[in-house]
Amino acid sequence: MAPDKENDDPLKRLDFDDNDMALVKANLHTFDHDERLLWVLLASTAMRRSEAWDITEEIRQSGIRGATIGSKTPTSERDIPFPDEVLPYLPSRITGCLFHDRDPIRGPINVGKRLMRRIRELGIQDERKVLHSLRHRGITRLREVKINGHGIDSKVLLAIVGHEERTVHDRYGKMPLATTKPWIDLIY
Repeated sequence: MAPDKENDDPLKRLDFDDNDMALVKANLHTFDHDERLLWVLLASTAMRRSEAWDITEEIRQSGIRGATIGSKTPTSERDIPFPDEVLPYLPSRITGCLFHDRDPIRGPINVGKRLMRRIRELGIQDERKVLHSLRHRGITRLREVKINGHGIDSKVLLAIVGHEERTVHDRYGKMPLATTKPWIDLIY
């Protein structure tokens, strides 16, 4: 019998709502550098936390900074432009791990734990709202926003979020950063 994906996760995740986002944004100055970077990166790109950890170098296309992310599955690898909101938190050139206190054995999990502790201290207590909720919120936002009256094309959405619903020919080549950048700048 195939697993029931709808019921696999005993704790359903909720998106951070506009009030939650405003509360965190208003208090970002109280977070340390790594906590701020992780929040803004996840909140503005819809990437997975593990994808943020794996960024160690950047790509540049037509003056747009980004990174190749996605090691979860073969089809999750993609190029993501960095949204304007992230740029102030990045070094001028990425040449290693973005997170300062990355433990080489356990990984940078402590940054995520500290960030979740900060979020709870701000009063966002619903345990269904976790860092992965930012990915859900980002995908929801991409489906809602419009550019010049048009919603996002499904191929652009897949290029941003890295889901497996691609066809064989979609595996060749990558979506240019200039195509995904206007959309990704609308998430946060």
